[in-house]
Formats: sequence, C-alpha cells, structure tokens
Amino acid sequence: MTNKLQLTLKYAFAMEVFFTIICVLLVAIEYFIGSGTLTIKGTLYCMVVFQVPVAVLAIRHWMRLNKDSLIN
Repeated sequence: MTNKLQLTLKYAFAMEVFFTIICVLLVAIEYFIGSGTLTIKGTLYCMVVFQVPVAVLAIRHWMRLNKDSLIN
C-alpha cells in the first residue's frame, strides 16, 4: 500500500469515528426526547447522512495528497 493510500484510510477512519460519535449522541438525544423509544429508522438515517461528509472529506484529503510532491 502506498503512503498516500495509508494516510487517506487513516484519515477516513478517524472521520468515521468522529461522525459515529456524533450520531450516537444524536440517537441518545432522540431516545431521551422520544420518551424512551429508540427507532432503528432514525439511527440508520443518521448513519447514512453522516457517510456523505466522510466521503467528501476523504476525497478532498486524497486530492490534497496528490498535489504533495513528497508523498508517493
């Protein structure tokens, strides 16, 4: 694996963890506001919606690494 790919995968994983934590917090808020009911539909929507910024940020990171002449 090239350095560029390794760095991009690490960055994408870090962003995935960050947005998953945000999603867990939003689901917890939904649970407490919704009088103790947890909806699978809301949880899945949250995870799907937060996949978009992860993909966009990972692609932008990859493109910035393409411009760096010191990374293979």
